[in-house]
Amino acid sequence: MNVSRGGLLVPCQEAHAWGMSLWVTFPYDATVAYGQPEVLAKVVRSVSAERVVGVGANGAGHVAAIPRGVALTSAPEIMIGGKTLPESAALHTVNGNHAMMAALRFEIAPRRHSNGNGHKREIERRMATRQPVAVPESAAEKRKAQWSAGRERLWMVSVYATSFLFIVLITAEFIYAKGTSTLSAATAVSLVDGAVSIPLAQVADGDLHRYAVSEGGTQIRFLLFQKPDGKVAVVFDACEICGGAGFFKTANGLVCKNCASPINSQSVGTVGGCNPVPLKSSISGGDIVIQEADLGAGARLFKR
Repeated sequence: MNVSRGGLLVPCQEAHAWGMSLWVTFPYDATVAYGQPEVLAKVVRSVSAERVVGVGANGAGHVAAIPRGVALTSAPEIMIGGKTLPESAALHTVNGNHAMMAALRFEIAPRRHSNGNGHKREIERRMATRQPVAVPESAAEKRKAQWSAGRERLWMVSVYATSFLFIVLITAEFIYAKGTSTLSAATAVSLVDGAVSIPLAQVADGDLHRYAVSEGGTQIRFLLFQKPDGKVAVVFDACEICGGAGFFKTANGLVCKNCASPINSQSVGTVGGCNPVPLKSSISGGDIVIQEADLGAGARLFKR
């Protein structure tokens, strides 16, 4: 076998038509049983000769043949492409028999992709790794993809719309509770002998009673509220967090007018959070008595 950069000159036992495409195992390793690469080639010459000399099969190549029966007494001078080749360049047939000699040219398959580095195309090998090619989608698959995308957009819009509506409703409820709930009018009371006295029977109806007294130029409001356990809570109409914004009564208890925080009826009079600030008092002769000094201590809550 004679090898050139562009092809092969190989002996064979049968003739092959010119232009015929073949898969050639090249390079061939006899120790490997399978998995050897095959290269696409095309027959460019096919002759019958005892000894031939081949040149690169580049489409214009030639095969010089020494016909049968011609004896060589010396090294022949064979002209190939304008050059004289010695007998050492001759290719002998298998076992010296007269066989067909075929000149094969490697086929270079055009590559689909190029990285633009200017490298020459490589020979396509049948066992080479193939590049995955995207299969065009059918019309049905495109419609299915469009429907899926539309459904996802619909779900996203629905979620956003529901969330926005929920936020709007909560905000509207907060604004309504804060703006439309007005405080009941406070009953003005006066200090007598440094104290305020309110009959206990007047506040034993379970309703919220609001009072106001002037101390040092500041109007101080306080509440009397009978809790579910029957005890009367005495508190300022203010809290440590929202100041003197005031409280109003609902079916579930008291509500801060500033932050709309609900206050459980039974917890009125306890310290902490947005609960009304407790006001020190005492009971004397059926009256709730509140000292002036205790009222004055809460004046700071109404100066904010």
